[in-house]
Amino acid sequence: MRHILAVFIITTLFTGLVVGDQSEETEKPAAKNDEAQHFPEARLRSVSVVLSDLRREAQVAIFKKGYWLRDESDYAQDKNVTINNPEIVKALGRRLNQNPAIDGYCRWQLLSFGPQFKVADVDAETEAAMWKRLVAVMPRFVYPPEPVIPNKPKQSVSVSFSGIQRAFLSDRVPIPRARGSRPVLSVVNNGVGLTTNEAQRNYELGKSCEKSADRLSELREIVAHANIPVRRYRDHLIERLPAEDGVRFAAMIKDASDRVAAGDDSGAMATERLMRESEWIKNERNLSPTRIRELEKEIRGLHRIYRDVPVDIYARDGRVLVKKYSVDFSSTRLKRILANLEAARAKPQK
Repeated sequence: MRHILAVFIITTLFTGLVVGDQSEETEKPAAKNDEAQHFPEARLRSVSVVLSDLRREAQVAIFKKGYWLRDESDYAQDKNVTINNPEIVKALGRRLNQNPAIDGYCRWQLLSFGPQFKVADVDAETEAAMWKRLVAVMPRFVYPPEPVIPNKPKQSVSVSFSGIQRAFLSDRVPIPRARGSRPVLSVVNNGVGLTTNEAQRNYELGKSCEKSADRLSELREIVAHANIPVRRYRDHLIERLPAEDGVRFAAMIKDASDRVAAGDDSGAMATERLMRESEWIKNERNLSPTRIRELEKEIRGLHRIYRDVPVDIYARDGRVLVKKYSVDFSSTRLKRILANLEAARAKPQK
């Protein structure tokens, strides 16, 4: 099932599938209020107009350029525009496109407007629900492609003779109108057999594997390219999350889990970030014992998550072999994280 989903997502990177509110909207003046994030002489825009422009940028990057048009989250400054804060926060709390690459790119650039997530007149329960929603709908990673396993060429059969022919006297035939007879000789063959062209079959299989390996390499590059804005948005969002009640740490757990499950190369970095945060929690001791136990349970579940990533396919002795490497969580690091949380639980809460 994961293979089917991965193939579908990769296919959408070529077909230009764009889902959601993508209609070309006319620019509407939004009512000015104190919540707008103003830059010097910035023009106020609705979030739908900005998203339409960002989707176009993402599609150009995917289908034409082959690289992302922006290296930083700087759309607001580059275009000198602003959006009312509630519109930005609402947009970041939902999927903006079915294509994870476009979804990640749009939300990554929306962060350039400097959204203010904490509002003074919002109660704690509503605020907690907002954080939970922002983390739950983080852009998904595109999973690595699976190689196409070529079928072994059909066996070809040929008849060959490899043996000895022996002649023997099988009869004698009388000679007409004469006395006597002449001998009749017959031949017996030993060693007739069937042979297959195994060398040709192995050669054809090897060439098919080379084509499959080339295609696998191309798809892996596409996946790596698609996941760039996904990683950038997640990194920028986590930096903005509060440490209170373990909101940021819980987001790091989900982020690391998603990266490893997708076989992304940044999984080790995410695990290292988790470990640093756990050391901060141990020193600051700002979480209740109950909350720490909940986080410990989530950490213990990470050891079951891994991904075998195919990197090559080749033929050897008539067999098709797939080379893979595994992405998983380091048991040593997980133990250190759990030790830090346990130490934090044993200290008096500040």
